[in-house]
Amino acid sequence: MIIDTEGNHLEAKPYANEDELQKHIFEHPELLSESNDDKYISIAREVKIDSGRIDVLMLSHTGNIVVVEVKLDRNQQSRREIVAQIVDYVSTLSELSIYELNDRTNHKLLDKLEEAEIPPETADKLLRNADIEVILAVDQSNEDLNRIVQFLSAHTDFKISLAEISKHNDGDRTLLSSSLLFSKEDSAPKKSSESHDHTRSELMDRIAAAWNECPFAKEHSLFTHGNNATFRQILVPGWKSTLHYEFTFVRNTLYVRLDNELNPSDPNKSVIREAMKTFSGKIIGGKPIVVRNNQLYLAPFDPSDLNTLVSTMSQLISLTKTIIDGVTEFSRRSATTFAMLGIPVGSKLHCLKDPSIIATTADDKNQIIDMNGQKRTISNYSNEIIGSPTSGFEYFTYNGQRLIDIRNTNEQTNGEK
Repeated sequence: MIIDTEGNHLEAKPYANEDELQKHIFEHPELLSESNDDKYISIAREVKIDSGRIDVLMLSHTGNIVVVEVKLDRNQQSRREIVAQIVDYVSTLSELSIYELNDRTNHKLLDKLEEAEIPPETADKLLRNADIEVILAVDQSNEDLNRIVQFLSAHTDFKISLAEISKHNDGDRTLLSSSLLFSKEDSAPKKSSESHDHTRSELMDRIAAAWNECPFAKEHSLFTHGNNATFRQILVPGWKSTLHYEFTFVRNTLYVRLDNELNPSDPNKSVIREAMKTFSGKIIGGKPIVVRNNQLYLAPFDPSDLNTLVSTMSQLISLTKTIIDGVTEFSRRSATTFAMLGIPVGSKLHCLKDPSIIATTADDKNQIIDMNGQKRTISNYSNEIIGSPTSGFEYFTYNGQRLIDIRNTNEQTNGEK
């Protein structure tokens, strides 16, 4: 109930249509927040994806993509339709990179990420791991809708909320009142999420260790990077880090896959996507290769079956890497070395993120001595400092210049391509 200071009751008024409610939510995303610490940022309305149109697309303060589905009580939809729609949206979105979704929003998404000081890489990882929030926004809820939301929250990994937003008129003013009937934090399974993530992290550690010790990985210098609880990437020398193989959990399913997360402006992206299609349906270890958009994968796998996981990844790389190498430009570029940059052994390199961190070149290739006196590759040291897979040549400087910039300058001077 809403009353004014004189005790007059303000009766709720119906919305003209779903578009009106959608407009109010887009212009006032705070209607969906529980507190000032849980803010949402509006990105775009009527965002077209392969499975339909998202009413309102938002961004959470942690970098999660937020899907807002607007429903009016008088426009009844069956429970099955609502559930199917939500599942379709989340499934379709998780197959996109943050850069592809940015294209669907007329390039508004990256701008909002920059304004919120959220790295695109953070949002991208959340998106492709289907860590997406869903909010059902209604003018008036009912028992059936409440039951749907509670069921999805209790029996799936969806972060789902139900918000009731009513409209009241006070003379020439329109007043909006919101109530979160069910928030994403209300689900009981969330209480065990810490132990769940811990278990996954342990599984990923075992998978990474088994892979890094296998003869194939050692022979080809293809090792896992990072320590994320849900995925471990395998970076290929000569490839950009946004094109990689990985072991990854999506919800409760373990995948072995090749991810093409190159920026849409990179001409290699579309070329690689077409090359990936040629592997669709091929069999590895009794499982067919599936190709969707910019991902090529096999699933599901038993996380405890390390031999099968290692064998499958080895076969996948053997089958695909040569073809990918043959169609890309950057793969023809030789690996960067200190000798190529004219940096002698014993030189001091400074970390771009923290200049007080110094590495000393230990050979003419890529080995350095870190500040603890350990010999390791420059990229391995950079990964530890940055906290994600990186190329050390991009994050260290020599005489005030980034190592990768030195290479680019040398190639331009020498007319190399």
